[in-house]
Amino acid sequence: VEKTITRNLPGTDWDVEGRIDAIISQPFQSSFGDREHIYVLEHKTYTSLDLEHLERDHQFVAEVWLTEILGFGHVDGVLYNGLRKQVPSPRVKNPLFERQYVNINRQQIKHWLRRCRAMYESLTVGKLSIYPEPSQMKCRFCQFKRPCLEYMKGGDYQFILNTEFTTREERYGSERQTSSY
Repeated sequence: VEKTITRNLPGTDWDVEGRIDAIISQPFQSSFGDREHIYVLEHKTYTSLDLEHLERDHQFVAEVWLTEILGFGHVDGVLYNGLRKQVPSPRVKNPLFERQYVNINRQQIKHWLRRCRAMYESLTVGKLSIYPEPSQMKCRFCQFKRPCLEYMKGGDYQFILNTEFTTREERYGSERQTSSY
């Protein structure tokens, strides 16, 4: 429960790190004998639930990919437990709790790995790549708002990066982590 897992992104010197809430084993019987489904358990709160978005959520794909190094074999997907951010009352018509199985397949993992490697190539071409995003929603939670704004203004964004952020080498030391679980 609540395990941080780090795994090297193949073909790069980057590591992917994620926190897994829990791992669930669900036994079932099939014509091939007794088996089990392995799921990553993900607890979330939400204000509105878009079930189609769950299938496109890269966090879930990353969690399945990260969990596979723990030795459970094939991980089938994510068991999503969603708790609505709403106070129960007689006027509330929608359920306050949702549980969904989100199956993740090999193709989704391959697509996600391709996107990660493309980001790696884009961000390691020799100069800092900052992509200002005009969307208020996307910027609201971004930890790079201040250097991004300085970059757009033509200011000294590198000073902000140097004083408020750490490099991978500063965080992890000179030896690269390949896995920690």
